[in-house]
Amino acid sequence: MQHHPNIVNFLGVYYAPHSTLPTLVMEYLPRTLTSCLESNSLKIQMKYAILLDVAKGLIYLHQKNPCVIHRDLTANNVLLTHNLLQAKISDLGVSRKWADTMLTKAPGNTMVMPPEALKDNPVYDHKLDVFSYGCLILHVLTGQFPRPTNQFKPKPSRKSADDYIKVPECNRRSYYIEKLPQVSDLTSLVKQCLSDDPTKRPEMKIASSIIEGFISHVVVDGVEEGFALVDVISDPEKFSQTTIKQLKKKILETIPGLVQNPQHLNLLFNEKILDDTNYWTKEENMLHHYKIQKHSIVTVRCYGQKNKRVPVPPLVENKEYPTDCILEFTDDPDCIDPYSNSTRRVKMSCGHAVEPNSLTAYCRSLLSQHKSKFTCPAITDSGKHCNKEWEYAEVRLAALLTEEENIYFESKMSEHALSLLSDIKECPLCRTFAERIDANNPCAKCHACSTRKGYEYTFCWYCLEEWKEAPSSKKCGNPLCIHPDLLSLRDAPDVILCGKSVPNRRACPTCGKIVEIIPVGCKFVLCPRCKNEYCFLCLKSKNNCLKAAPQSWFKECAEDVASKQTYIPSAN
Repeated sequence: MQHHPNIVNFLGVYYAPHSTLPTLVMEYLPRTLTSCLESNSLKIQMKYAILLDVAKGLIYLHQKNPCVIHRDLTANNVLLTHNLLQAKISDLGVSRKWADTMLTKAPGNTMVMPPEALKDNPVYDHKLDVFSYGCLILHVLTGQFPRPTNQFKPKPSRKSADDYIKVPECNRRSYYIEKLPQVSDLTSLVKQCLSDDPTKRPEMKIASSIIEGFISHVVVDGVEEGFALVDVISDPEKFSQTTIKQLKKKILETIPGLVQNPQHLNLLFNEKILDDTNYWTKEENMLHHYKIQKHSIVTVRCYGQKNKRVPVPPLVENKEYPTDCILEFTDDPDCIDPYSNSTRRVKMSCGHAVEPNSLTAYCRSLLSQHKSKFTCPAITDSGKHCNKEWEYAEVRLAALLTEEENIYFESKMSEHALSLLSDIKECPLCRTFAERIDANNPCAKCHACSTRKGYEYTFCWYCLEEWKEAPSSKKCGNPLCIHPDLLSLRDAPDVILCGKSVPNRRACPTCGKIVEIIPVGCKFVLCPRCKNEYCFLCLKSKNNCLKAAPQSWFKECAEDVASKQTYIPSAN
């Protein structure tokens, strides 16, 4: 079975009782592109994204060996996910392999068929789909089905009733072409797709790259409407150089009233909180620093905002790599499931092999354990785990994540990153986000519950129970309350850093933030919360450590290694 994120997924075959006819079971997608166009519910940027998805699906079909021709590409056969963020080609009932010797005349809607498919004993190839794609562009961007005019017209100097000339297919749809948005290369692309000569029609890869150039937005998830498209800029270079401050400003302009104080707006992408400036260089961070691309999903988390749960998507089985996968194929066994019967595996950046189905299941299991980093589980020749971290962009590509899976993965990673890197948590009663302004005080106030209850509602940052003592107290009064990071500190394994044995997890001596170190390089770490820089060996500040032992960035300290911590500094 085939799988591609822009082709409707085939799930299996069902035989009804007392019937010998099989029923194909496909994934459920609630909306057709036609219904969305008729209701005029799609913004222009969403239309470009849909056209790009369709182009990617056609590229996959055309690169199969032998090539697969869809032969009936219309808006009726493009389905959309419930959030409209992904389009999939459906109804491959009349599709054919190019190797088939018998190709039927006008297999699909004749109004989107090229002239070579309308002849008796027709001969055509995958460029038939390119012609239909040109018609689809017209339908999507104008909102009107491009009905062609007459195929023939009388010659200007007609001498007989039979003197007619054929009208080029492009001219037959000129009324709709003139209604296209006036953007560079768009009209030219449509005219090339509608060329009477199949050899002059572009390959879908070229069409895809042109359509991708029109996309200028990022998808903002976590807002009240579910998601919003925030227009940035279409130029790829200027898009990548957009600063985080500029992105936040555009988000607040697009979604007015999202947050009262702009300082309470947190953006997350791929488990990272998007900082306005680089702590070390003091320069403004840009989108390319976080590898944010067009149509990427950025999650909003802000004080007082209702947290929406992203449903766990169904596990898609029998995924298969497309031939144009940019990762390197390998014959090595799958490092996650050595007994996998997958015929195609790819090599990850660490050098170990994976296949999409086991990789998806493995990463989902990590997310369920509240882990936001994906590490290689392979056993090396030395008998140890590889543990090299895979970037999410690599995982998304190697796991062939669907749009629903991608939204779920990014949402869960954002939640985990938020809990690790920011002082924002869910109120245990109403699930709105509450922010602890004072990192040394575990008493947190929920404004939403306070307004509803008529008195100030506070809860404990650690045990999430209602606060029982005075707000100024550092103990909530719940007998079973325990700091959740204590066990993590007590059970931290030892690693060798600068020639000394040290726990791999420490609490920041200033604010108590848990930091885990990679035992390679310098012994000084920067707390992601309070920005205090301290020595991981002796737990003194960087300045004090270097004062006692100058030039000791990669050497032992003047004082002994601090023992394993048994308390959180800010909680005591």
